[in-house]
Amino acid sequence: MNSAPEFPASDSGTQAHRYHRIFEATVVAFWEIDLADMQAMLAERCRESGLEPADYVRANPGFIRQSIDTCRVLDLNTRAQELFGVDRETALATPFGHWCPPQAETMLLDNLVAYLTGEAGYEGEAVMMRADGSLFPVHVSTAFPQEPVSPPAGTFAVMDISDRIEREEALARLNTELVRAARVATLAELAASIAHEVNQPLTALVANGNAALRWLRRPTPDLKEAIDAIARIVEDGTRASEVLARTRRMATKGDGLRAPHDFATIVDEALAIIRWQLASLGAEVDMAIAANVGKVQVDKVQIQQVLINLLVNAAQAMATIPAPRRISLSARLDGTFVTVQVDDHGPGIPEIAGQPIFNAFYTTRPDGMGMGLSITRTIVEAHGGTIRVDTSAQGGASFQFTLPRAD
Repeated sequence: MNSAPEFPASDSGTQAHRYHRIFEATVVAFWEIDLADMQAMLAERCRESGLEPADYVRANPGFIRQSIDTCRVLDLNTRAQELFGVDRETALATPFGHWCPPQAETMLLDNLVAYLTGEAGYEGEAVMMRADGSLFPVHVSTAFPQEPVSPPAGTFAVMDISDRIEREEALARLNTELVRAARVATLAELAASIAHEVNQPLTALVANGNAALRWLRRPTPDLKEAIDAIARIVEDGTRASEVLARTRRMATKGDGLRAPHDFATIVDEALAIIRWQLASLGAEVDMAIAANVGKVQVDKVQIQQVLINLLVNAAQAMATIPAPRRISLSARLDGTFVTVQVDDHGPGIPEIAGQPIFNAFYTTRPDGMGMGLSITRTIVEAHGGTIRVDTSAQGGASFQFTLPRAD
C-alpha cells in the first residue's frame, strides 16, 4: 500500500502572518495554493495503481491539469494582483489552474515530481495567463520543506521575465541582421565576380553571333566562316556555363564557412533561439543524441536554420491538438554521416508521394509562404546530405536528414 504523499504547507497563524509581511515587501508575485484536494486525489490514484507518487505522475502527465484545477487559491500578494491583473477577492478560492495555460503544464509537472523525489526546491520557466487571457513568460521558484506540515499548502514565487526575453529576442534579431548584412555583402561580391567573369564570354558570344549573321547574309554566303563563327559561339557559351558552374560549386559545395562543430552544441543553441516560440505553442522537445555522434562538418548557422525550420513546423503542426505536445529530436551515426530525425504527433503530411513539400511555394498552412522546407532541402543537399519525410510512429510527420561527419 502506498502512503499518501506529503505537500508543503503553512499554518494559518504565525506562519501566515510572516508570509504576508514578506508578500507585501517584495517585487516577486506570490501565490499560496491549497493542496489538500490534490494530495487526497494523488493518494487515491496511487492506491489504485500500485505506483509510487512520483512514478504515477510521470506515467500520467494529464494528472497535472486535473490537480491544478482542484487547487484553490488561498492568498496572493499585491505584486501578484498587479502582474496578473486581478484583485484579491476575485482570485481567492478560484482554481490555480485558471492562471496556468497548457503551456505551463510541463513546468508544473516537473515541479511536482521534483518535490515527490525529495528535491530541496525547483526553478523553471514557463508561460502563465493574465486575467485578460494574455500570456507572458515567467520564472517560477518553489522551496520544499524538509518536514511535512499541515494543512498542506504550497507557495509559488513568480517573476515576470518579459523584459529579459525581449532583450534576448532583440539581441537575436540584431545578430540575425548582422549575419544577413554579411551575407548580402558576400552576395554583392559574388554577383560582381560573376558579372566580371561572364561578361567576356557573353560579349564574344554576341560578336560571333553577329559575325555569323553577316557571313550568311552576304550575296554569296560564306558557309565556312559562318560555321567557324557558330563554333566560337558554342565555345563561348560553354565558357560562360563553366564560370557559372564553378561559382555554384564555390557557393554550395565548397568549404565556405564549414568547419567541425559539435552537433549537440548546434542543437542547444538552436533550441535557445526558439525556446519561447516553442513554449508559446505548448511544445516540448525530447532529445536523444547518440554519444558517438560527435562533430559534423557544416556551416553552423545554416544547420541551425534547418533545425529551427523543422522544430517550429512541428510545433505549429501540433498547435491544435491537446497537450502534451512532444517533439522528438534524435541523431545517430551512420557511417560517415550523421542521421538526424525530427518527429511530431500532429496531423501529418497530407501528400507525401513525390515529396512535394520540399518544393518552393508548397505549403499546407493558409498563412505559409512555402519557402522554409525548400530552403531546408537546399542547405542539406549543399552539405552533401539528403532529406526526406515519412509518417511518424505517432501518426505525425517524421523528417530525416543527413550531415557529413567531421573526421
